[in-house]
Amino acid sequence: MSTSTLRWNPSRLALARERRGLTRSGLAQQLDVNARTVTRWETDERGPQPETLDQLAKELNFPVAFFTGPDVEEIPTAAVSFRAMSKTSAALRNSAISAGRIAVVMSTWMGERFALPTPELPTLSGYDPETAARVVREKWGLGTAPIPNLLDVLEAHGVRVFSLAMDVVEIDAFSFFRHKTPFILMNTSKSGERQRFDAAHELGHLVLHAEENPPSGREAEAQAHRFAAAFLMPREDVMSLPLWNVGAQTVITAKKRWRVAAMALAHRLRELEMVTEWGYRDLCIQLSRSGYRRGEPQNATVPETSQVLRKILSALRADGISPADVANEVHLEVKELNAHMFGLVPLVVEGEGGGQKSRATLRLVN
Repeated sequence: MSTSTLRWNPSRLALARERRGLTRSGLAQQLDVNARTVTRWETDERGPQPETLDQLAKELNFPVAFFTGPDVEEIPTAAVSFRAMSKTSAALRNSAISAGRIAVVMSTWMGERFALPTPELPTLSGYDPETAARVVREKWGLGTAPIPNLLDVLEAHGVRVFSLAMDVVEIDAFSFFRHKTPFILMNTSKSGERQRFDAAHELGHLVLHAEENPPSGREAEAQAHRFAAAFLMPREDVMSLPLWNVGAQTVITAKKRWRVAAMALAHRLRELEMVTEWGYRDLCIQLSRSGYRRGEPQNATVPETSQVLRKILSALRADGISPADVANEVHLEVKELNAHMFGLVPLVVEGEGGGQKSRATLRLVN
């Protein structure tokens, strides 16, 4: 494809390269060119020759048009909450952040066509996690009852939720603000229970460590973890039930009420001093022996998905706009689009219906 009428954007090459987890030298090897050539492409508006651009697009799995789009705003690493920054390689971190930047592009496109829910997250910097969780529940009118669908609640209050592509599943989940709009990117390879806890954990970062106070270090992670437990399993609700000094089987049965992992409930019971330290250790041993340390062998919760994205795809389909049309407009391959949309793209077919009703309101922008 000729670039004579399209302007090469060198920053887009850097974004695509990092999204694929490649260094400049790594990309150069794949293209059989000198690393200095890749460096020049990323700094020079002239860009590669047309035949090389076609090869570049093929290697990186981005359409040629992607490299001629406008600049995509950077997301500073310090503004992103990564669960284990020291254990995350630079390549993986850059790939995940690039995925976040692409999610912002997609969200912007959607926001230009639909009236998305307005962000309604309180800023609770300095609050202890237990109190912060209670405040958010009060502001959102959730009371102390279990939350049936957490992603639905988050989206209804303006959080933009996207999925992480499978090539960055080593990342648990992460969150950030972009111009006061909160984003959460979810790892969908986990059990439904653990995805819910991840989402609540990221909500904790967003309200406790706001845009002006980005999260960092173990203390921030511990705070977000305590927030998640308190938000999903409110003190009043848990302590109202006969769960004092219980055994592993009771925990496995009770976890269904809050749709959390058995280990998470066991930890919450210890946090609320409903089991002794010795009892908690015994619970962990028994649950681990039953396979609950790494997953939920029994009574697993069906993973939640984005109702807003589902509704957008359905509304577009009703107007005769296909996922391929959307991908073309945002200059992505359909596969990349799908990777950030919970795999919903193949599910949007003629005759699809039903599903849970979303709390999030959505209307077309005239």
